[in-house]
Amino acid sequence: EEPWEKMYSVRCAGHVLQHCVNLALQVEPVSRTIAAARRLVGHFQRSATAAAALKVKQQEQKVIEHQLTQDEPTIWHSTFFMLQCLVEQRWPVTAVLSDPNVTRKADQRNFDLTSTQWIVVEDTAQILKPLVTLTELLTQEENLSLSATLPMLSNMKNRHLAPQDEDSPAVTALKRKLIEQIDNRWQLTS
Repeated sequence: EEPWEKMYSVRCAGHVLQHCVNLALQVEPVSRTIAAARRLVGHFQRSATAAAALKVKQQEQKVIEHQLTQDEPTIWHSTFFMLQCLVEQRWPVTAVLSDPNVTRKADQRNFDLTSTQWIVVEDTAQILKPLVTLTELLTQEENLSLSATLPMLSNMKNRHLAPQDEDSPAVTALKRKLIEQIDNRWQLTS
């Protein structure tokens, strides 16, 4: 009996990959850093003063004038875009939080990310970027063959998610969880 003979349906590989990423983003310290990033972005969305000051700092520092993007926790793509935007806007954001005319000292402590958290934000965005592309490919209704799914996932796992000596503990934990989830869902053990 062939393994495919017992298969009743094929779930959307993109949605399965989304589930894998959602579970991986729950590892520590990644989940705690994402929560801190949400608080930081929320501050700029709720405070007209902080948002206006951000525009000024962006102009002064000649940084693209993007508003900070709040994610929707159930949609990991939006978490990637929030983190990517924070990486892009790090120095103007930090300048606003450091300005006593804009941000009270108590608020600065509540909203500013630590240097370690900024590194986690950068590393997590870097890991998620190719996964966004792969998810978009896997969720296309046209042009994708089921036969391409496993090789693309295997390539992602073996190249992009392969542990590196220079990986931080957060990156290592995130990569391990992603590999574990991909292996569990698609039986891609090496």
